[in-house]
Amino acid sequence: SALLFRPDGTLLAQVPEIDQARSKLAPDGPQMKAVKAREQGSFIAPSLHDDAIRLYGFKHLEKYDLILLYGISMQSIRETWQQHLLVFGSIFGAATLALMLLTRTNAQLHRSLEQRVEQRTAALTNEIAMRRQMEEELIAVQQRQADMATELSLLEQQVRLNIATELHDQIGQTLLLLRMKLNGLEGTAASDPAIR
Repeated sequence: SALLFRPDGTLLAQVPEIDQARSKLAPDGPQMKAVKAREQGSFIAPSLHDDAIRLYGFKHLEKYDLILLYGISMQSIRETWQQHLLVFGSIFGAATLALMLLTRTNAQLHRSLEQRVEQRTAALTNEIAMRRQMEEELIAVQQRQADMATELSLLEQQVRLNIATELHDQIGQTLLLLRMKLNGLEGTAASDPAIR
């Protein structure tokens, strides 16, 4: 999940949009404490919406006086780590088994050589399949990063547009008020002979 908020904790955007009623982060919450302490970094804290433990990363966007906070659940990190552990453990286990088989069949050189060629071919096929899978996962992660960068860019554009709209409206109202006061003064000056 990602949050974009002001230094006072006012929420501007959240992805995914979980709690529409929440407009401000608690000032004494772990998220606000962490972002007040440093300009950027990471910390571990319970989630705002489901109390799951998450690893958060954040950065102050000084140019806009905003803070971007991104969190990923520790369970998700742990599951990914376990998947990688199984893959690499399988590779290591397969390599160990192949070495044991080669050592046992050393007396039968010709037969051993044929078995090693077959085992190596199978291992390479598995390794190629695993590399393809890892490349596909890497491409998916890169795509997610590109999507997140696009979302961040769109969010920045929206914030800029909101700021420009607010400035335009405020200046327009001020000019209109000045115009009305000038018109009132002109009317007073026209009707009062002492001012002419």
